[in-house]
Amino acid sequence: MIMERNVLGGCPRLVLWTMLHVAPLGIAQGVVIHFTTAPGLSVGVTPSGFSNGSVVTGHIHVDPATLPNPSRPLAGLSLYEYGSGGIAGYEFDVYTSAGRVHYDAFNSLDPSQNIFNLGSRILLQERPEDYLYFTATELGFPFYAELQLQDLAAPFTLLNGTGFPGSVGDLNARTFGLFVYQDAPGENYFQASINSISIEGVPEPGFMALLLLGGSTVAFLRSRGRNAA
Repeated sequence: MIMERNVLGGCPRLVLWTMLHVAPLGIAQGVVIHFTTAPGLSVGVTPSGFSNGSVVTGHIHVDPATLPNPSRPLAGLSLYEYGSGGIAGYEFDVYTSAGRVHYDAFNSLDPSQNIFNLGSRILLQERPEDYLYFTATELGFPFYAELQLQDLAAPFTLLNGTGFPGSVGDLNARTFGLFVYQDAPGENYFQASINSISIEGVPEPGFMALLLLGGSTVAFLRSRGRNAA
């Protein structure tokens, strides 16, 4: 990382780039959640890579620009459903010893067309406990993937609202975290607790404020630079 010269009368170029460029970059690239499980448990007949003791890693990518409107905008609940597919921007990748399993919401099952009401969706709920679920389905796949995060102990900091991604708080505040890979009836499944998890691409409130202030922020920095000179 090179700090070539000072700009705006004393403010390092690095500082200006961080404040005015990092937030838009995060938004453009979308939100990515990375997780790794502890050794899991397999019940019934599961695909290769999802056996007893298997450890899996996952990456969930969500593009806020194509996020559907909440289908059930109730108090304390937002359910973003990708319906019968055709909407890009939500992908769920699972990596096992046998390779990658890829889900794309563009090919989501239609919840209205199966008796299990399965479809690709994102759920945020506060009641007052916090719940954050990511469900991924794919046409032709007998198994679906789901990441379940719950914060069941006060002060409930997993979420600070029900809007995605802005209301996502501290993922490590969870008191319960589970990855599930199972068929629709739930007779054959693999499940494993979440060992580690992180999120990137959610702009900090301060960055969002800078974006909204726009030119006023630049003017303020120039003023501070002149005073410091």
